[in-house]
Amino acid sequence: MKTTHAAFARALPILAVLTLAGCSQLESPVAPQRMVIAALAPASANLVTRPWEGSCTGTGIRRADNITLDITGDCHLSHLGLTTTVGVETLGRPLRAVHTFTTANGDLLYTTTVGQATLKPDFSGVMFSNIETVVGGTGRFANASGTATRIGQSNFSDGSGTWEIKGTLTYAASDR
Repeated sequence: MKTTHAAFARALPILAVLTLAGCSQLESPVAPQRMVIAALAPASANLVTRPWEGSCTGTGIRRADNITLDITGDCHLSHLGLTTTVGVETLGRPLRAVHTFTTANGDLLYTTTVGQATLKPDFSGVMFSNIETVVGGTGRFANASGTATRIGQSNFSDGSGTWEIKGTLTYAASDR
């Protein structure tokens, strides 16, 4: 029994590396997947968790496929400041999206979003409620993680929308 247990203990680090290697994904030009890098951040990275909240305004332009929206917007968010955002949303149940937030100094924050949209009572647009999940970034957000709710509405007439983000953002204190 000791031999089997010792062999398993020696094989465990190899299994962990193979498992992480199998989880890698191709990078997207909108939101490169950095989840493995964030998971491998050293425990001594001195992580801090801060509020991540604020508001955004933007527009959504529907692609020819009628289920994909190209989103652009401007936000004022705590711990990011004034930012621009670009994203691609796929309509359906659930609504799915990837977003990139660009801060004034050029740092990027990548997120994925899952949620739902419902028709407004007057049929003028939609109301949406989503969960935004941070999957990394660049600069001070290179190993960032966090989640937030994204609640807002959009108008069919001009594609405009407004939304609020409220949650937490975790990143290395040395990267502030």
